[in-house]
Amino acid sequence: MRLSDFFCPRWKHSDKEIRLCAVKKLDNKKKLAKIARNDPEEDIREAAVQKLENQNLLTEIANNDSSYIVRCTAAARTQNKDLLMKIIKEDTLVENGTIFNICSEAVKKMEDQTILTDIAENAKDKRIRQEAAEKLTELFWNIYCNKC
Repeated sequence: MRLSDFFCPRWKHSDKEIRLCAVKKLDNKKKLAKIARNDPEEDIREAAVQKLENQNLLTEIANNDSSYIVRCTAAARTQNKDLLMKIIKEDTLVENGTIFNICSEAVKKMEDQTILTDIAENAKDKRIRQEAAEKLTELFWNIYCNKC
């Protein structure tokens, strides 16, 4: 802990866990945007991205962030089919188990049936295709059960 930590907002704290907790509680969109663009830790940037709604900012982050998980999370938040498919179809998907887990989580968060159908049909990794198909089935049953 640095002396300056006593005088700065918690989202600027030197301790990663304190920053993460602060971001999860933060509602100020301008501060969240700054964090999503500039925090050195990918999990903190991802937490900020999960709270953003500005489609232009999310698209910028999805195209430019250095972290695959942050890009994937931002793409999922935009509900931009082409952007999400671009990220999920990246060649690194098949080679890296961590990236599979990231994409899997992004697919699990998706609600757009058109995007999920496209992923189920076109993703390079068959496990991601399976995740998308399972999510589509889950959405179908949720809609069906809500009508009962």
